[in-house]
Amino acid sequence: MIARGLLASLLAWSCLACSAASSPVVEPAAPARVAGPVPVTLRWTVRNLEQIHGFLVYRSEIPEGPFRRINSEIVLAAEPASTDESGNRYRFDDQTAEPGKRYFYYVDLITTGGLKSRLSGVIDKVAPPASPGSPPDPT
Repeated sequence: MIARGLLASLLAWSCLACSAASSPVVEPAAPARVAGPVPVTLRWTVRNLEQIHGFLVYRSEIPEGPFRRINSEIVLAAEPASTDESGNRYRFDDQTAEPGKRYFYYVDLITTGGLKSRLSGVIDKVAPPASPGSPPDPT
């Protein structure tokens, strides 16, 4: 009986607080932003995969370099090679990019014989802002 009376009084207080004209308006706090890594997605298409083993991705903070390889494993070429005119599509997500920071990338290809060749020019990308709703980075 006491619990029922307590519940009724809490509900009554809640309704009074909601309808009171003098109730203060409380604005929700802005979502916290994470200072940790966010993915930057690179996409490319290759039409002729004959003798291509895979791809290496490089990144720099300035367009002139120095560039550093950022994929620990080769992005492997699709098997079998596409006969479609649109080609084979590839994707690499840079999981180490800092939110809002500008980076420069390029892609090399590796042949089945082990030769390396530049596939792309320098690509300019800005990492997206940190996602809302996550706790802030303590550092």
